[in-house]
Amino acid sequence: MAQPKRFKDGAVDRPVTAREASNLQVNEDMRFQERDWLGQRVGWFALALLLLAACLGLLGSGPLSQAERSDGRGFTIEYDRFVRHGAQTSLVLRAASHAVRGEQARVTVTRQFLATNDLQRSIPEPGAARGRSEEVELAYDTQPGEGLQVRWIVEPDELGRHATTFRLNDGPPVEIAQFTYP
Repeated sequence: MAQPKRFKDGAVDRPVTAREASNLQVNEDMRFQERDWLGQRVGWFALALLLLAACLGLLGSGPLSQAERSDGRGFTIEYDRFVRHGAQTSLVLRAASHAVRGEQARVTVTRQFLATNDLQRSIPEPGAARGRSEEVELAYDTQPGEGLQVRWIVEPDELGRHATTFRLNDGPPVEIAQFTYP
């Protein structure tokens, strides 16, 4: 049998007997431990919900984020409901051939959209642009009998929820709402 180890202060390192173990004074606070365990479970659940929300698109691109609005006359807008500040995102504006009159399609957008977003690029480029009091009108050249598809690459500049109204020619307005995260 191995000899117990002796320390400099005279203490002996040896196994504790069952009788000695029952007399040990251990400071336990079971109420605190149970609250701690509950807090850990709540934390794990919250992290799981956050991960699920991120995967579904609540915090960026994904199925919950992607949206489409229409005026009911052939003009639709595809966009993300949730975007990141400073990160590029795109909007796709589509007009069916029957919604485009003549050889030019005029897309009107509220100035607030351009104030809260930096329009990086428009594909294709508009042929002309004209400012109104609360709106900006962009004219796109089209071929007779063809529709229009325009992709706007934008970079959100302001945080929070922003609603914007679009209009094709003099048709009904199409309102979209986006939320910009930091």
